[in-house]
Amino acid sequence: MINLPAQSSQSGLGADLTPLIDIIFIVMVFLMFSLNAKVHSLEFQLPTSGSSALHSVDQKPQLVIGIESQGWYLDQQFYDTWQDFEQQLLAHLSNAPDQKISVAADQNLSLQKFMQVLALLRENDITDTQILMEQNL
Repeated sequence: MINLPAQSSQSGLGADLTPLIDIIFIVMVFLMFSLNAKVHSLEFQLPTSGSSALHSVDQKPQLVIGIESQGWYLDQQFYDTWQDFEQQLLAHLSNAPDQKISVAADQNLSLQKFMQVLALLRENDITDTQILMEQNL
């Protein structure tokens, strides 16, 4: 006959904690990486569709900025380079600093050009700007 050595009962009673420790370390690494991620965002408030915050455009004289993929419009005059557009816009703002400004952009336009115009207005302390949108019915 084959004689097997008797196993000690002490080694069989304890639970193997290796899988539990592995899972704890994986969760800790996940939390460390996810907590250090910086989120860059631009905060703004959009009115709700049923809100009275949706106003029609004022009929007072205003400076209209149009943004398209080929360039920019400033009071119906087209500029194909950013430098020319920026120079003319700053000239308009220096001549009439209290003039209302409306920004209209093509809906297929990349967000970069739109944000570039808004950043320029913000740099020059223009905070009262209307963004023209087409209302979908």
